[in-house]
Amino acid sequence: MARQSQGDIKRRIKSVKSIEQITRAMELVSVAKLRRKRSRAVAGRPYREKLETMLAHLASLPQVRLEHELLEQREIRQVGYLVVTSDRGYAGGYNNQVLQLAMDVIGKETHPYDLYVVGKKGYDYLHKAGLPIVAEWFDLEDDIYWDTARHIADVFMDAYVTRHVDAIYLIYSEFVSSIVHRPVVKPLLPVEALKELTVASASSTDQADAQEHVLPDYIWEPSPEAVLGILLPRYVETLVYGALSEAQASEYGARMVAMQAATDNAQQMIADLSLSYNQARQASITREITEVIAGAGQENE
Repeated sequence: MARQSQGDIKRRIKSVKSIEQITRAMELVSVAKLRRKRSRAVAGRPYREKLETMLAHLASLPQVRLEHELLEQREIRQVGYLVVTSDRGYAGGYNNQVLQLAMDVIGKETHPYDLYVVGKKGYDYLHKAGLPIVAEWFDLEDDIYWDTARHIADVFMDAYVTRHVDAIYLIYSEFVSSIVHRPVVKPLLPVEALKELTVASASSTDQADAQEHVLPDYIWEPSPEAVLGILLPRYVETLVYGALSEAQASEYGARMVAMQAATDNAQQMIADLSLSYNQARQASITREITEVIAGAGQENE
């Protein structure tokens, strides 16, 4: 490899410093946004857990007939998947991990399926793969609002009620911490919370005592069935909202880590280039001194 001149090294140092300024700025922006996204994602969990508790109580009432179109279990003929990715890159392996999980799940699917995609990155990848995309959502608000989640949830509930699909799953990145997130697949429809929570409650050694201790005593007005009809759509909306919020928090966490690594790499590269520049400069000075000494020796002769 040819030795670089001092001018070439200085130009490279200047270029890398410009990149470092950009990655540092993106890292700081990601840190600031991550705090807000993390708060939003974590704040939604108690609401979802409270809804699950109320649904579990409803399911435990012997006089309640658990009949609702969102609870209907039927033969699977068509499946729907919501794949949540980001609109922008520079987030490390965030999108790749979600898309790899989606491709693994789709590859094992034995039924016809439809894809619903959030984010340009996921749409571009899945569209290029020639997969059937029914609906897509781009350029969502920087903050996920309830109306956005409700609109997406309405699309799924309508598709399920009209029997266009018989099961819907969410594929997104679950937020664990600022630096940890994991892609997951979770069922959305039919609503399985009642069945799962009832089974969990029944697994106790003393079901009556456990239920009395865990589940509060509600008064249902106008009737348990009417409340169930109101709570189930809200629960589906909550699951969609939670998936979008956690995916967005995971995205900014991944972008923060990626930009931090890029900044560290740029700083290391600047240090290496500075060392090379100093070595080249020292070699140039040494060469000039040698030439001066050699010239003086020739004059003395």
